[in-house]
Amino acid sequence: MNIVTQFPVNLNLNFANPHTEAARRDSAARELISQTEESAAFSKEKGLGNDAEKAASKQQPLTYDYIKAQQKERDKEKNATSDQEDATAEHENRGKQEHSPAEQKQIDKLEKRDQEVRAHEQAHANAGGQYAGTPSYDYERGPDGQSYAVGGEVKIDVSKVKDDPEATINKMQQVQRAALAPAEPSGQDRKVAAEAGQKNSTSPL
Repeated sequence: MNIVTQFPVNLNLNFANPHTEAARRDSAARELISQTEESAAFSKEKGLGNDAEKAASKQQPLTYDYIKAQQKERDKEKNATSDQEDATAEHENRGKQEHSPAEQKQIDKLEKRDQEVRAHEQAHANAGGQYAGTPSYDYERGPDGQSYAVGGEVKIDVSKVKDDPEATINKMQQVQRAALAPAEPSGQDRKVAAEAGQKNSTSPL
């Protein structure tokens, strides 16, 4: 037996989900909020990986400019030193050209004497150590207006060590070495050495 149910003709069957439909209508009714100008500018300036940071990352390292500036400064100092040396050499050459042959010969002689005297007295001072004084020199002015050492002396203590014969012996031995230290000891040097030797031999042990 078949039972057929009859529905009214004007019956409206709504299969839609009322909650979904309401949410869709509300979403369509809302206005879209556009991005403000301030937020857009902020994102461009301080955003991660923005254009400003990328441009900064492409700049030349500061160390390159620093090294380049330092090299330029060194070159400048080197050129200044070279110019000064050239000027000094030119001045010396000009000075030699201004002197007569006789004057230049005398200047050369004084220069050689100056070197010999200084080396002689410095040898005394080095060997004498604590018993030797500072070298002093006698000067002579040459035709070029310069002063040259032509004589000198170093005072050496030749006194005995009080109440200490052994220390006296050691001291006199050093005094002898100091007196005879130069390549060509003078008569006075030999006299000092002899005096030190005599005090050394007479010191009781």
